Amino acid sequence: MSHFVVLSGSQDESMADYGKIEITATLSTSSDYSKPYAKREFTAYEVTTPTDGGVEKVTCDTAGTTFSVAKYAAMTGFVFKNLDTTNYVTVTFYTVGKGATSCVSRVPAKGTLVIPDPDPTQNSGLWTFAANGAACKAEAFVMGT
Repeated sequence: MSHFVVLSGSQDESMADYGKIEITATLSTSSDYSKPYAKREFTAYEVTTPTDGGVEKVTCDTAGTTFSVAKYAAMTGFVFKNLDTTNYVTVTFYTVGKGATSCVSRVPAKGTLVIPDPDPTQNSGLWTFAANGAACKAEAFVMGT
């Protein structure tokens, strides 16, 4: 099963060298979660130092911008950061868990998409980034091997 996370909100425009995602599930009958009846903390998914990769600045056009990850034999992670303050970007990508079936995620303005199991071998390694209203800037952080 593939998992990906979209984070949104105001964020610094630079990318970090290291990061981790921590997930906590809280179930409650109260809207403020003050009396949870179940709470679970999951082991963090840690992004390790890749042997290849880096950050690429990308302009996402409304017709769709093709982004190639084909040069990587494998990828240990992928982060897409939408730098625009207004437009969302629709990202079409492939994961190990979904194989040849593409995944599509809408990344809001200033939002971030984290893909822990990207697959550079599907669709000739070609992914698509499409802005909704006007062309916008983004960063693609590839962790490859």
